[in-house]
Amino acid sequence: QPHSPSLILLFLVTVYFPIVLALQTPTKCNHFQRRIGIGQPVFPFRPSRSFLSILGRHNTKALILAAAEGTEGAEDLEFNKPCVVQRLDLSDLFSRWKFLQKLLDAEVSAADANELLYRVLYSFITYPPAPSGKSEDSNVSPIPTDEKIEIIESLFRTDQHGNGSIFALRDPGCSPGHDSVLQTLEEQLLPDPREDEDAHKGAWDTIMEIHGKESVKVREQEGSKSWRARCIVARVLLYFDFLTRGVVEEPFS
Repeated sequence: QPHSPSLILLFLVTVYFPIVLALQTPTKCNHFQRRIGIGQPVFPFRPSRSFLSILGRHNTKALILAAAEGTEGAEDLEFNKPCVVQRLDLSDLFSRWKFLQKLLDAEVSAADANELLYRVLYSFITYPPAPSGKSEDSNVSPIPTDEKIEIIESLFRTDQHGNGSIFALRDPGCSPGHDSVLQTLEEQLLPDPREDEDAHKGAWDTIMEIHGKESVKVREQEGSKSWRARCIVARVLLYFDFLTRGVVEEPFS
């Protein structure tokens, strides 16, 4: 007895669609989603011919909608969603300053902040800054030591769904995410004031310039957990040169 079209479609969705998801290549963001423990990224972001291109546009749409039906919806399959750097246009210093300002004011999406944190740390270990010629003691920017890289990779391993995100903050209001993640960021990635006073003070000075000295004092006196979490993320971004260098996507010359 011939198989009905609906059974054929169901077979294609259940068997081929997971493979298609693995093979599809976003074209709007030149970034590798790092997979810890595998070595090189699973796939490079370059155009490729796939099973979906053979089916044609109409059947492709039908497969996507069919696979999304009964789950969280087709809108969650964001094949063409730009990465956070392009989505928020963080290409210049002023836009990065404004992002940090909004982050401290809890006016950004926690998802965007978490993704950006991932991207900045990923860039740091993939394209480490060129040696400055200064001694390690006088350099306020972080140095990519084996210990620091292992700490960052341990944060990446908390991204169980492979979304390219570090769960430091959650919505609404950029409230604290995982306590263990925030603790690692603060205690193991941020500079120890006893060992690196210049770097510690430099990040806080910039926080005060962005948010206002008196406002920071008031926030610190209030002791809000949400403020503390946002401030930790902002200080990590600053310490890893997000404000001055942005998200580095190619080796330093």
